[in-house]
Amino acid sequence: MKQFLLRNASLVVFVIFLLMIGFWLVSDDIDTSNSQTEQRIEGTYAVTRVYDGDTIAVDVDGQTETIRLIGIDAAEIQSPYSEAECFGNESREYARSLLADKVVRLEADESQDNRDDYDRLLRYVYLDDTNINYQLVLEGYAHEYTYRDEYSNQAMFRAAEQQAQQQQNGLWADGACSDFAPEPSQVDDDQLNAQDSGNWQSSIPDGCVSYVDAERHIGQQTCVTGPVDHVFVSATDTTFVNYCSDYRSCPFSVVLFSDDKADFPAMAQYEGSVITIFGEIRTYEGRPQIILENPSQLRQ
Repeated sequence: MKQFLLRNASLVVFVIFLLMIGFWLVSDDIDTSNSQTEQRIEGTYAVTRVYDGDTIAVDVDGQTETIRLIGIDAAEIQSPYSEAECFGNESREYARSLLADKVVRLEADESQDNRDDYDRLLRYVYLDDTNINYQLVLEGYAHEYTYRDEYSNQAMFRAAEQQAQQQQNGLWADGACSDFAPEPSQVDDDQLNAQDSGNWQSSIPDGCVSYVDAERHIGQQTCVTGPVDHVFVSATDTTFVNYCSDYRSCPFSVVLFSDDKADFPAMAQYEGSVITIFGEIRTYEGRPQIILENPSQLRQ
């Protein structure tokens, strides 16, 4: 009897073990599948907007996805958060002439992240068989640009930039920027009035600045005060505290990377509140921001 019970107990343990292995394998397959789906938003999609020479938007199954072109950097255009740079408008218009209302093919690069810190998909953009990223560099409408890690087409893009310089294409032409005079950067009055309607500016601490004036203090250690419009968490688990409904036209934002997220629980609680952020004002692609790394940087 004792041997019978032992044999059955062993059988039960073995069956449970097999079930656990099977569950682990199925779970692993599911997670991998989801990961691959996120990594591979590729294929053909309609272009819905061309923001500038290196950023566009496409329609993906009814959802708008912003695409940052891999391996290039185009000059800035005039906006509430950045001053226009030489050849920024020309780059945007050239990109629009190629891509506006077209259907393009997106291709990822395994050497690069799926998305950047602003939740934009990092992709090569193809129109028929033409690599638009490469074309923009070759024709002198963008620089070759390596961000963090080397990408698979780096050598080809750098050679294209050298050729553009030798042939004096686009921004490399003699006198291309001789008549360029950037307009003074300023915050849109309508945006300022809308954001200031709560009379919160009267509560700005001494020595701090309004978020609408942040771009005037780039590179400085200071404190910035303003009302939070919304808190957004990207697919890369980066948290953005935005002071405007559209971060692309906002003069300031706060960035919290995933490594420091545990020190800042429940960031969404600040939506609709006036907060003050301490730190160095830096820029990312022309957008003023402060990176949160320590809870002492945030006060309400």
